[in-house]
Amino acid sequence: MELPQPVLDPEVCLVLGSRQCEYRIAKAFSLFREHGPHYALCGGGRMTNGATEASFMRSRLLKWGVRSDLVLCDEQSTNTFENLQQAIRLIDSLAALSGPVKVALITGGFHLRRTLDLARKAWKDQSRIRIGAIPAYGPNTAPKTWYKSEIGRTIIADELEKICDLGLILDSK
Repeated sequence: MELPQPVLDPEVCLVLGSRQCEYRIAKAFSLFREHGPHYALCGGGRMTNGATEASFMRSRLLKWGVRSDLVLCDEQSTNTFENLQQAIRLIDSLAALSGPVKVALITGGFHLRRTLDLARKAWKDQSRIRIGAIPAYGPNTAPKTWYKSEIGRTIIADELEKICDLGLILDSK
């Protein structure tokens, strides 16, 4: 499966949460602060400070000067599939957007292929969205150094198990 090309002028920047999502929201802001898109932030998991992933990312964007009316949040979803289902609801709430909505999807780089496969399942009407995939890498998941930390190895092993479960790669067992 080839990754879709990034959307460089998105109407919506969709950022999926994780307990380590600061690098994802920083990537989204650094790429798109000039374009002023809407941000759709999904994640109901709890950060170490007790905030949901979505509210944590929202607070970062507001701190960096993004207008609050451009930030939409889903704080209920607890996994990638739910994130994507709620993302459609958030995008649909933007009544001014019509035709195929250009979406920049930002999530962990090792998480991207599985996310795109789940998006095809969650988003039944693919004609409504033109999606571009943008990988973000955190300190423990950088492509050239992930194997150097126990956290990085655990994150990658977990992701491999999930994509095997979906049949995206064959399990060697």
